Amino acid sequence: MQKDSTILISESTYFFQADLAKKNMHMDFLEVREIFNRSNSKILLLTHFSQRYEEEMENIRKDIEEKNENVYILDDFDEINIYKDKIELKLKKNKIIYRYNEKTGEILRLN
Repeated sequence: MQKDSTILISESTYFFQADLAKKNMHMDFLEVREIFNRSNSKILLLTHFSQRYEEEMENIRKDIEEKNENVYILDDFDEINIYKDKIELKLKKNKIIYRYNEKTGEILRLN
């Protein structure tokens, strides 16, 4: 497992349905979050969701992003810009900016 990355991007096809995820050889959000925590990564970006969640995706997004620091759900056409000292996430309706310290690897959310 890669450790100490700044950004971890992972599929999260299922939400709170680990058995179904395992059966279909995909990942469940809880599994991805555990990998994120063990990896000591700084930001988790989730993608590749089952269409079964289409109608409730905004509620899932709100729940996950409010309860999990530095965890975001990606949509088509979202942007990730990485600079020497800054990371910009342009996500749907939000622009999130992190200050990045290259020497220490630490990040600080500015907004």
